Amino acid sequence: MTVKKILDNIKEWRERKKQYSQAYLGQRMGITQKAYSKIETGETKLTVLHLIQISDVLEVELREILELESAVIYHPHAHHPGNSNALTPNMDTESKVLYEKLIASKDKEIEILRRYIDRLEKGD
Repeated sequence: MTVKKILDNIKEWRERKKQYSQAYLGQRMGITQKAYSKIETGETKLTVLHLIQISDVLEVELREILELESAVIYHPHAHHPGNSNALTPNMDTESKVLYEKLIASKDKEIEILRRYIDRLEKGD
């Protein structure tokens, strides 16, 4: 799955399935319509946070936007029997790479937030 295909899916969900405007999504995400438009057109990089926010506003599971056939997602750090790096049995290589990047990006965001919380707790 390419980023363009993901953006096309988002637009499809927004326009045809939910009949939401770009202004509505932007407002719900805390950004302007123009900023949202730049995300949807690919002018602004699509981040994991954007994907999560968009799926929340559209009330659709992220796997549906990413067109994943299975809801079984294994995090590489999780303890699962067998191959813990396998994301889904039916996922193509490009989707696996994208999902691994999304997970890595989310892990980085979590680490940044943990450091921020530590600083707040210390009174920095």
